[in-house]
Amino acid sequence: MAQNIQKGKAGEELAIAMLRKKGYTIEHTNWRSSHLEIDIIAKQNNTTVFVEVKARVGDDAGMPERAITKQKIKNLQQAADAYMQIFETDKIRFDVVAIMFLQGQAPDVYHIEDAFF
Repeated sequence: MAQNIQKGKAGEELAIAMLRKKGYTIEHTNWRSSHLEIDIIAKQNNTTVFVEVKARVGDDAGMPERAITKQKIKNLQQAADAYMQIFETDKIRFDVVAIMFLQGQAPDVYHIEDAFF
């Protein structure tokens, strides 16, 4: 379990660095509404971007973004709705940052904009 937490934390740090490099402003990380969580909430111009980060170690488990279930998408929508009620934002987008940690190689980090809908 501790290895999964470390992998998740490292993945989020890589995602934040990549988003900042692309000009995004990070508003919140690990934002919670009740039991729901959004990994990263960022701004790009006047759009609020809700980012799900998925990381995998090795390629045996498949592509990280494939691990995002319909239930996870529904939970992200509910959390985003709660966020929008508090922070009054209307232009939104859902992105995914997927990270593959391969032994002996630099992590492969890729950004999928407008990943859902």
